[in-house]
Amino acid sequence: AKHLSLREEAPRFIYIPVAQRRDPLRRLTLAIKTTGNPASLVPAVEREVRRLAADILVTEVTTAERQVEASLLQERLLSTISGFFGFLALTLSAVGMFGLLAHIVQKRTAEIGIRIALGAEAGAVVRMILGRSLLLVAIGIAIGIPAAVSAARPLASLLYGLQTTDITTVTAGAIVLAAAAILASYIPARRASRIDPMSALRSE
Repeated sequence: AKHLSLREEAPRFIYIPVAQRRDPLRRLTLAIKTTGNPASLVPAVEREVRRLAADILVTEVTTAERQVEASLLQERLLSTISGFFGFLALTLSAVGMFGLLAHIVQKRTAEIGIRIALGAEAGAVVRMILGRSLLLVAIGIAIGIPAAVSAARPLASLLYGLQTTDITTVTAGAIVLAAAAILASYIPARRASRIDPMSALRSE
């Protein structure tokens, strides 16, 4: 059983009667198993302890659920912080992708206008811009996943029940990033598909 922390290895214990202890007993932990609400038993337990030994002071009463929550406080704090910065990074990436593709569309206005004048359909122009976006995302994912896995290895000891190389998490992150890139690229792609060929050629 784990006595102090969820992260510790389950050590082996030998339990002996309190009367056989040679050194004075400074602290005693009483574990009670119940099928009902543990919090409802606290007053009764305190009364029983005072009845058996009035000189013993009950200093801390808690439940296993509260102990687990306290032990996972670090993981939950890291999860909240990493989630915030992850959302911030995703937002900045989407804004950057939008700005980059808007700039590309502006620079290639004449080319896109010529394509449309030669018979290119609006869907083909949209696919061209989205394809450019997905190519950039694929390059970023190919570089970012190995870098993220390598950077996460030192954090493995801080995480309980999670692996830094969890395939589901990595895949979900890649899908969310690709979806954000598509959403950020849609407006520039639609603008590109609506370029008037004559206006584009006159601008040159």
